[in-house]
Amino acid sequence: MKARGNITVGINWKEAKLVKVSLKSIKNQTIIVRYGNLKKEVTLKAEKETVFDGASFQ
Repeated sequence: MKARGNITVGINWKEAKLVKVSLKSIKNQTIIVRYGNLKKEVTLKAEKETVFDGASFQ
């Protein structure tokens, strides 16, 4: 899946809950990831996969 900013997104769910998110960008950029009412600022490095889990939003 692709998100704004040409970011490749991978999402894993279990029982309708977020388990893992992976993001990969072709350029360095800082983005806001939203999950429900929660927001997380994430800095992506060009061509490096950034991975975090659902607990990051707790």
